[in-house]
Amino acid sequence: MLALVVLVVQADGSSGYGLGYGVAVAGLILVPYSLLSVSGSRLARAVASRWSPALLLPTGCTVFACAMAFLALRHDALWQVLLAMAVGGLGSGFTFSSLPGLIVPHVPQAETGSVLAFNQLLRYLGFSLGSASSVALLELFGGDGRAFTLAAMSLAAVCAAAGAGSAAAGARRAG
Repeated sequence: MLALVVLVVQADGSSGYGLGYGVAVAGLILVPYSLLSVSGSRLARAVASRWSPALLLPTGCTVFACAMAFLALRHDALWQVLLAMAVGGLGSGFTFSSLPGLIVPHVPQAETGSVLAFNQLLRYLGFSLGSASSVALLELFGGDGRAFTLAAMSLAAVCAAAGAGSAAAGARRAG
């Protein structure tokens, strides 16, 4: 999402998509994502204590998938991109705050620090892989406005599948 958002904000529209803003706006567009990611992790804590921690990962993946789908379909105005980033940040907050709770119970106590550090490393690797995949999909689909929509929808589908898979795994564990 982050790579596609920067591309759509900076693209001049000649390839069928783009808002034509500069680097400063492209950087500022990341602020709603950051703010809502922090808020999402706080909200996730409340959801986990009220209902179940098992809801966090599927909810986060689903919310993020919705943000990607919205971005795919609505990216003609800055407010639309800002909204997609805010919703994506909320999903990201839920998703990333759930991971330590899923990891820590399954590792020896003495290894907790190492495992959480490895989790952090994998997050950054995932961000890099996601950015590269986003741009690769955009080019694979043709690099135009239709390609932007197809790339974002493809990534939304991956997020939705991850949410469905984590929900199914959680249901299987609970059963």
